[in-house]
Amino acid sequence: LIDGAQPHVVGKTVELVGLRKNGEEFPIELSLASWASKEDVFFTGIIRDITDRKRAEVEIAALAKFPSENPNPVLRIAIDGEILYHNEAATPLLEAWGCIDGQPLSGKWLDFAIDTLSTKSWMRTELEWRGRVFSLTSAAVFDYDYVNIYGLDITYMKRPEEELRKARNELETRVQQ
Repeated sequence: LIDGAQPHVVGKTVELVGLRKNGEEFPIELSLASWASKEDVFFTGIIRDITDRKRAEVEIAALAKFPSENPNPVLRIAIDGEILYHNEAATPLLEAWGCIDGQPLSGKWLDFAIDTLSTKSWMRTELEWRGRVFSLTSAAVFDYDYVNIYGLDITYMKRPEEELRKARNELETRVQQ
């Protein structure tokens, strides 16, 4: 430090727009600090090009919105049953499980999540609720002790199967008569 200057409390970082030689604007971060001696005040400034950071922030924001934009159920369940996240499409599943926001998962559905974590793999099951059939795939994220559950409404696939089964049963009944 010059002349026994001491760091001063003033420090500030701001984001601004820089201008390249070719006239193109780009984001910069300006960090300023000051310190004072008995007679003088000194300033230090550091300018950083934060173009890459800004691009990464936009990408992270877009990725963070991805589950909420999914038309299929997406949930994240902690090992203790806490529902860490669910998108709007998962509402029928929460109703079927008897959960409302802030309530933990319990019963066989908590067991399903715990079993997925214990196998450190993925599991698949189906859930019927109010005339709809969901295929549920749970995937362990064991580094963080939670399970992601991805749902797909497969009602449209199950109806033809059910109709075919009924038609087969009717045919077998007629043949036996």
